[in-house]
Amino acid sequence: MNTTIKGLLGAVLGSIPGLALWVILGYFNIFSAYAGLVIAFGIMIGYSKLGGDVTAAGVVLCIAVLLVTIYLGVHLSWSAQIYEWQPDLQMAVFGLYDWLHKRGLVGSFFGDLGMGYLFGILGAVGVIRRTR
Repeated sequence: MNTTIKGLLGAVLGSIPGLALWVILGYFNIFSAYAGLVIAFGIMIGYSKLGGDVTAAGVVLCIAVLLVTIYLGVHLSWSAQIYEWQPDLQMAVFGLYDWLHKRGLVGSFFGDLGMGYLFGILGAVGVIRRTR
């Protein structure tokens, strides 16, 4: 298997602990740059463990994984909160946008997502600086 593909797999696997932390903190409406740091650190460690040295292409892949992971974290933490109000897992996860539109909360969701990306990027910059 190609080292880039191995690195991508490692980055995805490495993002899981940070994703779990993000969802838990987000469920309690706690936003922290530390969750972004954990995600970024896990991604970089995972990439390097399975893919070797992080090249320029590796950094681009790691950033892509970071962006997707943060989106999933925000989506799942909102879904978990909705599930408490309306215990229908399929609706909470897959019907999130409909639920947001009906309640006029689309702006709040995307505000959280923007804040998440800001925290994730801050965390990634810190991790990249330490690895260089």
